[in-house]
Amino acid sequence: MAKKTNYAFTRTPNYFFDEVLPSIDNLAEVKVVLAVIRKTVGWHHATKTITISELQALTGLSRQAVIDGVNSALENELIDRSPIRKKNGRVSYAYSYKAGYISPNSNVQKEHRTGT
Repeated sequence: MAKKTNYAFTRTPNYFFDEVLPSIDNLAEVKVVLAVIRKTVGWHHATKTITISELQALTGLSRQAVIDGVNSALENELIDRSPIRKKNGRVSYAYSYKAGYISPNSNVQKEHRTGT
């Protein structure tokens, strides 16, 4: 009998594996998108403020690799990023997964477009 684990799970849309993953040719982009899925869909949030440092910790990538992965994912319309201005004048970003994600409040699936 298999040993039971106490791990929680993140529901990842099948669309990501079936349609999106084969179109991504950049490991940093894959890791960033999966981290955004984890921090948003995994916690039942549409969007979530995520720092570059958090993405580094989640992905094991360098700062520049995270930035490159974010830029690729934005360019390929896999994630959205919205600026949030803080009281101290600094800007944070809220991210959301958008490729093929079905919103809990909608029956319409969003389309995924690749940059290829």
